[in-house]
Amino acid sequence: MKKIFFITIIAILSCVFFQCNNNPPDKIEEKQELDSISKINDCAGLDTIQEEEMTEEQFREYIRVYKMPEVNHLRKVFDFINKTNDSVRIEKFIDAGNVLANCVDSVIKYKNYTLSKFTVLWVKEFRGGGYILTIIFQNDTYKIFNAWVYQLADGNYELRSFHQKEMSECEIKILNKIYGKSFNDTVNCI
Repeated sequence: MKKIFFITIIAILSCVFFQCNNNPPDKIEEKQELDSISKINDCAGLDTIQEEEMTEEQFREYIRVYKMPEVNHLRKVFDFINKTNDSVRIEKFIDAGNVLANCVDSVIKYKNYTLSKFTVLWVKEFRGGGYILTIIFQNDTYKIFNAWVYQLADGNYELRSFHQKEMSECEIKILNKIYGKSFNDTVNCI
């Protein structure tokens, strides 16, 4: 009887522990960021929001992001796919480990966006490896995208996911108000 009781307690504690740790940290952090942006959910206070002013330290970090190999690989993928309609060349590009095949359709779907430079909004380390890059294209600052770029064992990089990020129109307006200068930076963005 004690043995069954003990096993039941351990099973319950395991379930509670699993449930508490089941929310991926990336999603929790992302939700907290969106919640802070969503505080002005009716956009009535949009006029009160100030445009960002970067400190020297923040500017150095901003520049560093564009030197990350993951960010450069993303640009490389966009440039390659935008310059060719040849499916054989794209297949070789995929086979060389530059991009997962299922990402190609997504990149092609948003080709009109990927032709322009992009601004990196956020960089997050992904618990599955690599980085999630949240980007916005300069030719349409009202659509935001997430890209998962992963470093392979041989040191090369691979685009593993690319999709449009769900955000309300108001949230995007707020981001445009705060980061407008960065979105239009033609010197540092790639």
